[in-house]
Amino acid sequence: MDPVEVGDILGQGIKDVPKIVSISAALLVQRPTSGRWIAPGPELDGLTSYVSDIALPTLIRGMALPGAFPGYVDLGDNGQTPAERLESGTPDRALARSAATTRAAHLEAMQADLRFPPIVPITQDVTGEEE
Repeated sequence: MDPVEVGDILGQGIKDVPKIVSISAALLVQRPTSGRWIAPGPELDGLTSYVSDIALPTLIRGMALPGAFPGYVDLGDNGQTPAERLESGTPDRALARSAATTRAAHLEAMQADLRFPPIVPITQDVTGEEE
């Protein structure tokens, strides 16, 4: 999968002659060490799991304690103390909580009518030379 920037040419063809071009839009982040492109949801979920299951318990108690902190803590202005917020938290992490919404959005997109991108005439060929 390659990143696309404004002005990138996705395909060329003859005007008024349909041409099939397959693209898949995705929001990805690139890992700095491996260069791999990955989805941010699972990556952030893994980071929050590490922080709540390993980093914080190790700093506080000296050892990893998986499940010691809830996956979701209400950060709104609800009048609870920090201890009460932690006690009333739920184990579901953000990725799991967003799964139903993500599935619904995907289903809606798959059932939507096809949309065609506009055809924009270009005045330069792919090499950048004037035609």
